[in-house]
Amino acid sequence: MDPGRPVIRLSILHFSAKAGVDVSWKQAVSYSLGDWYVFAVLSIPVIWLARHFQFETGKRAKALAAHFFGGLAFSLAYMVFRAFIGRWQSPVSFAEAFLPLLVKTWHFNLLVFWVIVAVSFAFDYYSKYRDRELRAAELEKNLVQARLQTLQMQLNPHFLFNSLHSISALMHQNVRPPTA
Repeated sequence: MDPGRPVIRLSILHFSAKAGVDVSWKQAVSYSLGDWYVFAVLSIPVIWLARHFQFETGKRAKALAAHFFGGLAFSLAYMVFRAFIGRWQSPVSFAEAFLPLLVKTWHFNLLVFWVIVAVSFAFDYYSKYRDRELRAAELEKNLVQARLQTLQMQLNPHFLFNSLHSISALMHQNVRPPTA
């Protein structure tokens, strides 16, 4: 590959070329999809964990412990799943696929775990914020309706009094005696 050519390369192609290993586009895409599909599958229990163990007052130690062990389990599960997928992608033993993953991806997997937790928290807090805004708007609407009803209750007796007064004033003017 000519390094001067402006070619978009996947990170696997880039690092493989630096190491002198020839990797095809198909292999690079296959490896990348294998990585990200494992992260996608493992994000489901991480989101469940994040929703059930939030950092609330009085529960922070329990949540921190749950997320600490959850992160360790996430990283280990990623490496195990990825090693099994790696066995399908190339003819290597489980140990040959697992050990490089242990060295290269342990910390990155923990980072991905915490990013998923943070994004889950952000979505939850945004949802709570929108619910509070909706409740505030609903309360404001109810307050305006209550003020309108109060004003109507003040106006209705005056309207009735003015109407009756007008009728009585008209009765005293131009009153004709009844004809028999």
